[in-house]
Amino acid sequence: MKKIAILAVLLVFVFGFVTMTEVVAGDPIPGAEVTVYNSVDNTPHLDDNARAYISGHAEGACNKKVWEAIISARANIAQWVDWEFENTRWDWYVRKPGDYYANSFKFKLSSNGDVAVTFADFDDLGYLGQDGVKETIDTYYFAGLQRDIEWIRADELECTHTFEDSAELHAGLEFKLWNRIDVTPCNSASSYANAGKVTITLQNQKDFIDDDGNWVNLPPMYDDTLPFYGPDQSSS
Repeated sequence: MKKIAILAVLLVFVFGFVTMTEVVAGDPIPGAEVTVYNSVDNTPHLDDNARAYISGHAEGACNKKVWEAIISARANIAQWVDWEFENTRWDWYVRKPGDYYANSFKFKLSSNGDVAVTFADFDDLGYLGQDGVKETIDTYYFAGLQRDIEWIRADELECTHTFEDSAELHAGLEFKLWNRIDVTPCNSASSYANAGKVTITLQNQKDFIDDDGNWVNLPPMYDDTLPFYGPDQSSS
């Protein structure tokens, strides 16, 4: 028995041995948050747009000839959006019946992932008085870039359009939104109005950002089955 024990010790020193801490895929790997710096002026990044954690371990000691340590980095990028309606309202003042359309205002959109834009509740301008002869004004919209306008009736604008991830979307898209009203002799003197809603929905948000854009579930859950991420590599 004593000889077997001595032989085991010799094997350890001659050939070395490797120990790995078992990590189950999806299990949390303990990590420590570290300071993120601004690369422009080397000051701590205080706007909270990026957070970083360090974890894992590697070491070795003995007479083994060749050693390896896997050093990895993984960046998880949330989806962002930058959008703007330069204006949100037309106010018409009409003296006599006619078919009129007004100059446009711009809608700008940029993102790093698919974005769905939904139009809802658009309709003809409705009479705000009582007992009008014709209580709606035929209303049309057009959104696009070209000058060849193809008008869409307001009540047909109920739709969702998905802007797919692209270099153009990253750089920023720009559209013009036009409004047209067809005022007839049957429209009684009064005010008419309608308000529609545009909903912008990010389609590829990461699970460490909540619906309001705040951090959640940090530190994150790492998955050791993904490439370039290894478990504890302590060796001797």
